[in-house]
Amino acid sequence: MAGTKYVPMCGPSYHFADKKAAIQSAINCYPQRLDGDNMMMQSIPGEVQIAALSGAVRGSRNCSGRWFVVAGTTLYEISADGSYTTRGTIAGAAFAGLANNANQVAIVTGANLYVFNLTTNALVQVTVAGWLGSDDVVELDGYFIFVRPDTQQFYISAIDDGTKLNALDFSSADTSPDNIVTQRVSHRQLWLFGTQSTEIWIDSGAAAFPFVRYQSYTLDVG
Repeated sequence: MAGTKYVPMCGPSYHFADKKAAIQSAINCYPQRLDGDNMMMQSIPGEVQIAALSGAVRGSRNCSGRWFVVAGTTLYEISADGSYTTRGTIAGAAFAGLANNANQVAIVTGANLYVFNLTTNALVQVTVAGWLGSDDVVELDGYFIFVRPDTQQFYISAIDDGTKLNALDFSSADTSPDNIVTQRVSHRQLWLFGTQSTEIWIDSGAAAFPFVRYQSYTLDVG
């Protein structure tokens, strides 16, 4: 339209050291002048309080539409309207890792393992001999996967049941002499990150132990 002045505030991307000036998303942003006619989209926090929980948040997971949060020593289930239900007690103050299969939520805090049943809403602490501790937990093909702290060893639960652990269901990321720091699942691959190397494992379906190293491939970076 003739006579219309266009303000060049949303143009090509910038590679500024200032991440706010180089931001690519215009959600919760407002225009701010940089210099001359140049403008940028200044971001704002955009945070909103959903629920007032007791204690610091230690871990959180959305399990197929059901949102579970460990805050303080309490496991909460939070609804979309901010209301919540107390689901049990999670001891300690350390980070809480959460993962879920079709019927359960596994919660680990380093020394402790808890399993919440999504059908019965019952929370139990698992104290079987096969539990060796873990700082985080992931799930792949129904198995909960744990890492024994300060070792190269990882181990798994029974398929679809985090309350059952066999002391023989373990293996080691031992192509390099470093301990596993954490584990992640991506595209049905188990990534085991060590201090100096990374290994990728997949579910082979073997009866004795289902996971094998993927094509013996190892990344020389941890």
